[in-house]
Amino acid sequence: MCLKENIALTTVDEGKYLDIYLPLVKRVVRQLSFQADSVIEREDMQQIALMGLLEALRRYGHPDGNLLLMRYIVFVVLYWINCVNMIGDHDA
Repeated sequence: MCLKENIALTTVDEGKYLDIYLPLVKRVVRQLSFQADSVIEREDMQQIALMGLLEALRRYGHPDGNLLLMRYIVFVVLYWINCVNMIGDHDA
């Protein structure tokens, strides 16, 4: 394992990576939004995706490529869409 992977990210690093990966987050949300338009707004999905990205950065450290982050973002967004869907079903 590389030494760089063992070093925790600073808040400056987190902000830098959030800015760098914002276009990727927006693209993933845009691609997934057609599945959830009736359940959750696109802006809310984007916030959820950014929280997922931040969680991934804090859990795994410095990113090693777009593919792993994109998969994690998709997973987090789909997970929360399902959660919101289930809450909506219980309210009905």
